[in-house]
Amino acid sequence: METIKVLIIYRYISLVVTSLFFLFGDITQSIYTKAFIITSISIAAIVLNYVYFSIWDCRSKVGLLILIETIGNNLILIPSGGINSPYVWYSLNTLLISSVQFGKKFVWLNLFIYLFGSTGLFLVLFQAEGLTLFTNSKNLILSLILITYAIQLLIDYSQKIESKNTILNATNQQLILANNKIKDSINYIMYLLQNIIGQRGVRNFILQKTVHRMV
Repeated sequence: METIKVLIIYRYISLVVTSLFFLFGDITQSIYTKAFIITSISIAAIVLNYVYFSIWDCRSKVGLLILIETIGNNLILIPSGGINSPYVWYSLNTLLISSVQFGKKFVWLNLFIYLFGSTGLFLVLFQAEGLTLFTNSKNLILSLILITYAIQLLIDYSQKIESKNTILNATNQQLILANNKIKDSINYIMYLLQNIIGQRGVRNFILQKTVHRMV
């Protein structure tokens, strides 16, 4: 459960940071619209974080929740600026969870839904030119692709380290058990030696008394 705790902390931090950028960065939207969007995202984030924490051990439910959150994030990106919205960085949360719980195909599928879903809806709703939008956003899209790849590398490396730590801990436990058995064996041998020495001492004492009486 430590992994999901770290992810939830990151989700809250990313929510605060992206909300601040959205609040103070976009001057074309009214403060009321921004307040509504930020409040909606914050409430959804609290609920989703609680649900993620509750169902973390069930991969099928986590996968379904990731899909629901991805669709919801796409809908949020539309009124907040589309692919250029600060909340596109908050959307990386589902990529992180996908990398931890599922394979690479699921992660890239998740990114594909974000890029083409948010861009496609933005084009349809606002009748923007696709080539112009892509040209203006190509650096951001490239950054998202590279970040997604970097996330996968970090998660793979982290999982390998965790696997090695698990093996190391198991080996340490075996060494501790073996050491305890050796200590028990040594204590038992010492106990036997003390008994043998004690019995010899008693025999020598009796022998000395017998010789003394005979003299």
